[in-house]
Amino acid sequence: MPTRTCEDCGKKHARRSARCAECAGLRREEQKKKWKEANPNYHTEYVRDWRKKNPEQNRAIGRSEAAKARRREWWLSDEGRAKGRDYARKRYAQSDQRKKRRARNAVATEVRAGRLIPPDLCEDCGETPGQGSDGRRLIRADHYLGYDEPHWLSVRWICVHCDGKKERVGGKA
Repeated sequence: MPTRTCEDCGKKHARRSARCAECAGLRREEQKKKWKEANPNYHTEYVRDWRKKNPEQNRAIGRSEAAKARRREWWLSDEGRAKGRDYARKRYAQSDQRKKRRARNAVATEVRAGRLIPPDLCEDCGETPGQGSDGRRLIRADHYLGYDEPHWLSVRWICVHCDGKKERVGGKA
């Protein structure tokens, strides 16, 4: 086969094309990069369309036992644990989460010390909430004035059912 000279780099090669393998590969990569820059949402739109056309397959992808096992294995890996720790650290760093944690810890400390005694009745519905399957009482301290330090111990004791109703209505942060 006759040898040719590459148009881009000037090397001799034995290909039918005008460019050597190296330059042809680089050119393809450049073209692909330009195309991706010109069409940034192509993959997202393609996946969205595919999911609409294949709803059953789409639902089955993440629910297979193999997929669950892969996710579980990843979260137990060093990388997964590090990501989980980073997420928890970022969430705790948010000021509202820090305030809530401090207020709840203050109430728990006072209850353990015996200086704050939770009542047997819910202050909203007036019923006795009982105990959960794990033995814990189903009554919660509601920081109705907020989570700022002066109000840490200003709580109303409500059952988990009333607390859930407040959450659903949107009466709580």
